[in-house]
Amino acid sequence: APQIDVEEKDRGSNAPVRTFYEGPPRCKCCINWVEKPPAQIPEATRERYDQAAIRVYRRKGGEKLYGGVLGQRIDEIEIQSPVIIKAIQPLLAKVGMQIHSERQGLHMSRPFKQLYSAHSKILGLVQQYEPGSVERTHLDILSQTLDELFADLSEKLTHLNAEKRITCVHLWTLFPKGIIVYF
Repeated sequence: APQIDVEEKDRGSNAPVRTFYEGPPRCKCCINWVEKPPAQIPEATRERYDQAAIRVYRRKGGEKLYGGVLGQRIDEIEIQSPVIIKAIQPLLAKVGMQIHSERQGLHMSRPFKQLYSAHSKILGLVQQYEPGSVERTHLDILSQTLDELFADLSEKLTHLNAEKRITCVHLWTLFPKGIIVYF
């Protein structure tokens, strides 16, 4: 007969279900499971989040150091505004990004290649609407978000362009998706 430790014979002998939640990380290799549930977002706060035209998710680990501390970078963007999605949908389709439903929102993650390809056209689109209109207000918010999102990249590209250089990492900014480049 197999040897059963005292601890092993009691394993699973109680009927209740124990629920565990993902806790703060202890290491990079595995999940830290804890019994205490995470704090819940109050209903009023949830409503504010759901009403936002654009949700911006930032992570630690930007490239710039501020007093020895890494900055934060925009890691994900979720456009919830049907006004914005309807307006930019044709522009994103031209760069190969299909939007299936305005109601589901549009979720994008780094490196935002297709959004970068449509950036200048989106800025031009803003000017087509009357100041103060709902469309202009929503698209202005998107423009400000994109300007912040691509500020570091634009700075790098301007510097590289002044030197008449490009890096392999940034090569995608020069050509639309699907173009074959020979060199």
